[in-house]
Amino acid sequence: MLPTAIHQATAAYNSGSSSLQSNDSSGLLGNPKIPQTHLKSIALQEVPLHAQARVAQLIDALDQSNEMDHEQAVDLAKSFVSQYKNEPAVTECVFKYLTCRFMLDQHVASHANVHQRADKSLLKKSMTDLRAQSGSSSQALQSMLKGAARLGPVVTSHPTQLNRPESNERLLSYPSSGFESEQEAHAFADNLWMQAGRRIEKPTVLAEATAAKPAVKNILQSMRKNAKVLMDEARQSNMPTDVPLLEAGNWIAGDRDGNPTVTPALLGEVMAQWSDLAFDQYLHKVSDQKLDQRPHCLHRLFEDAGNLPHLKSLKARLQATRMHVVAQAPDAQTEGRFRNPQELADHVHKLKNQLNWQKLSPDAEAMVLQKLDQLALWANTFGFHGVSTHIRQNSEVNQQTVDAMVKAAKPGMAYAELPEDEKVALLMRILNDDPGLKIPAHIQAPSTEIQKEIEFLGSYKGLRDRFGEGALPTVITANTETLSDMLEVCVLLKHAKLTNSASLGMNVVPLIETVPDMKNARQLMTNLLDVPKYRAHLQQLGNVQRVMLGYSDSMRGNGIVSAAWEGHKIPAELKEVADPRGVKLHFFHGRGGTEARGSRDNYADEIAHVDGGSLDAGYTQTEQGEEVFKKFGNRALSDSNISELISSTLQTNARGPDGYIAKYGSSMESISTRADAAYQTLYQDPGLASFLQQTTPLPFVGLTNAGSRPASRIANLQGPAFLAKLRAIPYVAAWYQSGSMAPAYFGLGSGIEQHINDAPGQATAKINELQGMYKEWPFFKNLIDRAETAMNKADMVSAQRYANLNPGSQPLFDKVKTEYERTRDMINLIKGQNTAMHHSVQTNPLRTFAHTAQAELLGAAKSASASHRDAIESGIVDSMRTIAAALHRFG
Repeated sequence: MLPTAIHQATAAYNSGSSSLQSNDSSGLLGNPKIPQTHLKSIALQEVPLHAQARVAQLIDALDQSNEMDHEQAVDLAKSFVSQYKNEPAVTECVFKYLTCRFMLDQHVASHANVHQRADKSLLKKSMTDLRAQSGSSSQALQSMLKGAARLGPVVTSHPTQLNRPESNERLLSYPSSGFESEQEAHAFADNLWMQAGRRIEKPTVLAEATAAKPAVKNILQSMRKNAKVLMDEARQSNMPTDVPLLEAGNWIAGDRDGNPTVTPALLGEVMAQWSDLAFDQYLHKVSDQKLDQRPHCLHRLFEDAGNLPHLKSLKARLQATRMHVVAQAPDAQTEGRFRNPQELADHVHKLKNQLNWQKLSPDAEAMVLQKLDQLALWANTFGFHGVSTHIRQNSEVNQQTVDAMVKAAKPGMAYAELPEDEKVALLMRILNDDPGLKIPAHIQAPSTEIQKEIEFLGSYKGLRDRFGEGALPTVITANTETLSDMLEVCVLLKHAKLTNSASLGMNVVPLIETVPDMKNARQLMTNLLDVPKYRAHLQQLGNVQRVMLGYSDSMRGNGIVSAAWEGHKIPAELKEVADPRGVKLHFFHGRGGTEARGSRDNYADEIAHVDGGSLDAGYTQTEQGEEVFKKFGNRALSDSNISELISSTLQTNARGPDGYIAKYGSSMESISTRADAAYQTLYQDPGLASFLQQTTPLPFVGLTNAGSRPASRIANLQGPAFLAKLRAIPYVAAWYQSGSMAPAYFGLGSGIEQHINDAPGQATAKINELQGMYKEWPFFKNLIDRAETAMNKADMVSAQRYANLNPGSQPLFDKVKTEYERTRDMINLIKGQNTAMHHSVQTNPLRTFAHTAQAELLGAAKSASASHRDAIESGIVDSMRTIAAALHRFG
């Protein structure tokens, strides 16, 4: 039985009584400065007058949800949808109210974690710990600096941020110390309300870049701050202080895989935004702003030394350079500009070595010299580009583009139809300048898509000349399967004429993103590195080969266990190929925002489990959608996360190669094989496509307007063809939104159980080994903990309610439910837990309300008349934002 107050509120709503007065609760998040009545009153102003009394009662009941049971939340949701499903003005307000609640909960919790972690000293402490371990300086840092390693996040525009970006900016203005007055709290809630909610239309790529710009600015500033710590460490260890270790990356406008809206002009526009941020960093350093607050700034130090005219000259040259690079001002207006970042760095070093510092105290002289060293390091790090933009395209499109080029050189020759060995032979002829196969400078492509690809190739040189070589460092090929996939990119870059040397100018990067391709990766790398022409190209790039590992399509096709295991083995296997050939490998981890797609809550958990031997050339990781704002939304978050990314990489690298692969690899192989087979019973089920389309909000993902690219690579497909072209984000989102979170664990329980039972009489020994694997092996612990985290948020009761929308889907859902229970039992066995796994949803009736309401709306949509369908679909889209906010993740 519910407490009386809650029982009365719920009963009053379900009965339609309007006599209940609103309750003034103690406040959101337990903070009396942000009373729930603020959001409630704002929400009610938006509700049509006839519904205000009942919605007020509903919010009263939800506000006291901590003591509400599951069935009470279900009854509230059903009653709400039954009455208001055809009134989007009402459903939007209720879902928006809950969304704001969830967003505030998550934001305040993340800030609390940041303050607890003492991020300002995190990197310094890490360096101190590493010195203590090695007995002198940080061997990990030395190794990375000598190997020209790069560390950093890569921001993407993948559509996992369902709420308007402006709402994130409002959340970030939440004062950590609370509000000074009720009026201030109300103003905050009012602004959050106005900025949260649906996107009216799909964002453009430029809008996505603009929305990400504040976070990217924070990343650059945090890198600048952490670079000081690294420079101090390098100086103490007698290492070079001007070697860039940090690198901020970007995919927005560079990722063309399935996004037809990207154009060369748009790419240049986005890159200009990132360039502008770089010049912000430089000009801030040499400006005379905040002289009163910063008495030891460069301006004051130069002034005290009598060298101020030299600093003003540097500032003027930087301003001229900015005008030329960002605004493309003509030469006549930008005289004296720096021609390239190296010229800027050289100029700063000349100032350091040639000017008179005798008027300064020894401490002040040391300070100004260190600040100039930092400025030179930033020039080497950020260049004129600020953020490196990575190009990504699908191997199929690359093949079609090369096919058009070959046809232009040899009409009638069908390159795309050749077998693999003949493709490789033909590509090598082009790369070796065979006069009988010369690609003409101007090509008329057979389609607008391929014509655009050729236009992109023509734009690369101009963009690199404008922003610097670091602006466009890599071309990533999605679905890399064969040697020809890599050599095709080489031919495309040769046509782009980026350089006259043996180098093709840009890193040619395979994106290995399916389990079969992961298993074939060793042979692919052997074949590639044995191509003399490619090795000559690689030598010009410092003999560093970048390799991207995908966590999404590998999981979608073969399940979380096989995806994780095959991805974890790859670095050591590829190093066995690369090391004897004198090639270093830089691994780029393509993580998504959910547990199913490789994400954890922080960098420490995401990096600590990787093979330490794979980090010699650095570590790069994608960040997308809501993850960008969660990690880099303001300086406190950004400083903490960049510090943690660096320190976790250094700590894991110092640990060395993963020796547990040899110790536990055979058992993990056994588990993975069985888990994959179990997952295929789900993924190959003939009814899966129908299940996702009939019992989840998957058909409505496109209506969220979350991103500029479509949810599927090809529209209007059904059955297995639909699944094959469905992107991983909406695939995972469908399961997360409908409560079961199946991709985050399906197959794990079966794999472990069958591994234990496959040899009678050895079960106890195997259980003991699994428990040891969990305690000793970071990889295995991460796999188990990642699955458990998702399962703790799963709501299988609500998931059954979704499955009921299509009775024919019950057998498939029974597979999911059985695997959920099996996996829970296996995790408890491995962790030695004697009690059932904690289910957070049982104490989160707000999420139960949202799930139930969404399921009811999905059911209503099936039988809705044409006149009511738009209203119901609007409620479904609003519910998706609410559930995503509740889970802190979408897909």
